Order: sequence, then C-alpha cells, then structure tokens
Amino acid sequence: MPKLEVEHLIERIRKRIEQLKNRELLAAKDINNLLNKAQRQSLKDNWSKQLELRKIHKTPKTEEEKKRINWKTIREVRLEVLEQALAEAQDGLLSNFEKRLVEKDVKRTKIFMDNVNKNIKKGVDKATASIRANNELTKHGLRRLDNMRTDKNRLNKRDREISEMEEKIRNSDQSE
Repeated sequence: MPKLEVEHLIERIRKRIEQLKNRELLAAKDINNLLNKAQRQSLKDNWSKQLELRKIHKTPKTEEEKKRINWKTIREVRLEVLEQALAEAQDGLLSNFEKRLVEKDVKRTKIFMDNVNKNIKKGVDKATASIRANNELTKHGLRRLDNMRTDKNRLNKRDREISEMEEKIRNSDQSE
C-alpha cells in the first residue's frame, strides 16, 4: 500500500477519531495503518501501562476513581494516540507541501533536460529540442518551462472571450 500524503492522512485520522468518539468498533489495523512506527510503539506502551494498572487495581466504579488512578479503556488510549498523531501531521503539513513542490520542480527539470539532450543527440537544433521538451512536460501534466498556456481547449466560452479581450488589450498596450 503506498504511503499516504499528509492531507489524506489528516483526513483519515479525523475520521477514525470521530468513529472512536461515536463509540464505533474499529479494527486495530485501521488505527495502526495511520500511525508511524514511533506512534504505534507509543500506543503499545500506553496500553501496556493500562494492563499493568489492571493487575494492581480492580475496575473502578466511579469516574472520580478512574481519574485518580488514571484508568483508561483501549478506546481512550487509541483516541489519545490518534489525537497526538493528528497534531504531528498538522505540524508537518507546510513542510510536506514545500517538499512536494521541490520534488515536482525537480521532476519537471529532469524531464525537460532529458528530452532536450535526447533531441540534441538526434541532431535537432536547440530551439526545436526545447519546444519538444516542453511538449513532453505537457504530456506529463506539468507546467511548461516556456510558460505557454496549453489549456485553451479546456476553457468555456466565457473564459475564451475574456482571454481574447485580455489579449487585445495587451496587444494595444504594446503597439502604443
């Protein structure tokens, strides 16, 4: 199973937290899949402490007694660990987004340079090689390095008319 992106991870953790709060039954794997190794270990350690507590004390009768001896159910332990995991995921959201932007830019540059070099080796001039490399970027769904718009076919009628008016204004500004 591929690793989840942070946005999807946050969404799924929130869903599991909501299910736990609604007292729905969840399989352990549904929770463990959302946790990293350290978080799984934390869950295991917290539950082990509760099992030790159960060996020492009888089941408390009142909420006050539960709080005094720090008694928790497996649901409460899981909820606590999931909330910590959610906080960690939200803290890393911006850095993960920046990392993905850098990775995308690196991928874009690599595709462009590989295609330019491949075309130059075939004997194509640099300008044509650059155009072909930009076309390859378009095929991969990446922004072109020459910043040429490729989505004119996807515009609706109103957007096309606005684009044409903007182009006329730009041309009239250039001619003045």
